[in-house]
Amino acid sequence: MFVRHSGTFLFVIEGLKGSSGIDPGTNIFPFGDDRGDVQVLFSRDIGDPGNPNIICDKGPAPLPFGGVPGINPPLFLPGTLVTQAIQDFECRVSVQEDTSVACTRDKNGNFAYLNPLSRKQFCYQVPESTEFEFGVDTIVAIQLKDLAGNLGPKKEFVVRVVP
Repeated sequence: MFVRHSGTFLFVIEGLKGSSGIDPGTNIFPFGDDRGDVQVLFSRDIGDPGNPNIICDKGPAPLPFGGVPGINPPLFLPGTLVTQAIQDFECRVSVQEDTSVACTRDKNGNFAYLNPLSRKQFCYQVPESTEFEFGVDTIVAIQLKDLAGNLGPKKEFVVRVVP
């Protein structure tokens, strides 16, 4: 469980080589039925889910700002709504393919992955338009796909925003 005092924060996912020995993929702009390589679901809407027919409504103005729809429970089941929710978040992350350009720093202030064994880092600075809801728990489910198309294990954690 991650307890935050604000619904906006730096959201970081790191991926290791999978059981296949292959690096995580970096496709964050999938189309159609493709779910891409960084698959994330939230049990609640983050921010205002906006227009469900618009995927990746992240602005900047004059384009719309919208949130990401929740899927409760956050299960990676087949279906258009799940695929669109994955795609709506996935397009918002940035991919850091080398620790020297990580979005995190080590104890000495140098850019570095949080885990030295990580091969890729996916970062999202959560803005107000997709902030996590105050006073409730949001379950976050994540699975990564490697460059050969193999899905890794699903991992879950909870984000709680408190005063």
